[in-house]
Amino acid sequence: MEEAIVQPGTGAKKSYVVAGAILSCSYGTQPTRLKRPFSHGVFVKNKAQMNIGDYVPGVNIKSFGNCSSPLNPAVQASEMV
Repeated sequence: MEEAIVQPGTGAKKSYVVAGAILSCSYGTQPTRLKRPFSHGVFVKNKAQMNIGDYVPGVNIKSFGNCSSPLNPAVQASEMV
C-alpha cells in the first residue's frame, strides 16, 4: 500500500493535542490512540502533548482496522471481482 497522505489541520504549529488521544478514520473499522514516541516537554495537567508535526502513520498513528476507502488499492481490487 502507498504511503498515507495526511492533511495538516488548521491549527498552528504550536497547537497541541494530548498524547493518547483517541483517533478515528471515517473509512476505518476501529479507533486507535495517538502514541507518543518522545516528549516535547510540553505538559498540560501532567499529560504529554503532541503537535501537528508529530504524525507518522504506523509509528504514532496505528492502524484503524479494515479500510474501506475507495482510494485503497485493496478495496479497488475487490470491487473488480
